[in-house]
Amino acid sequence: MTLVRRAVAAGDGIGPQARTQLVVTMDWESLASGVRGAGATVGGSDTGTVLAPGTVRRLACTASVLPMVLGSAGEVLDQGRATRLFTTAQVRRLWLRDGGCTFPGCSMPPHWTDAHHLVHWADHGPSDLDNAALLCERHHTIVHTRRLAGGTVVDGRGERVEWDLAHGSYDQLLARRAAQDQPVVTSGGRS
Repeated sequence: MTLVRRAVAAGDGIGPQARTQLVVTMDWESLASGVRGAGATVGGSDTGTVLAPGTVRRLACTASVLPMVLGSAGEVLDQGRATRLFTTAQVRRLWLRDGGCTFPGCSMPPHWTDAHHLVHWADHGPSDLDNAALLCERHHTIVHTRRLAGGTVVDGRGERVEWDLAHGSYDQLLARRAAQDQPVVTSGGRS
């Protein structure tokens, strides 16, 4: 599967070609809050196959996401465009910075990895180098399944990615970020 995915994504080079096209037909809040429902496949021999929410989120990580606003009768009112993947220049820079899969103990070379959003795009994470890490397919799946958090660190060894391997550390990171964004309430009201 890895060979097929790499071939599909490669196109004419190493660029950020999407392997999957994910058409989202739900409101943004539902997607960002964890997708309690499931997705279904369309356009192939497996049309109608129901996908688990975790599978939809993993596919979305390396997919072009097309937001679609539907009317009450299911008609398409507005269709957005996919603009979230890392650029070719960013991927090349990550190849130099990370040198391969950033998961502890992995030696997978850079050309066998994907650029991963440390704070997921669906959680309003930007597509910039400080929010990126290279992960091989195996560790990309583990990071999503175990909900692991990672972050860029700059020290005497240079710039690198460190992972918090505690199960659910990503959810704890989101909770800390949400707490920081909350308005401070003082005795005189909000500030």
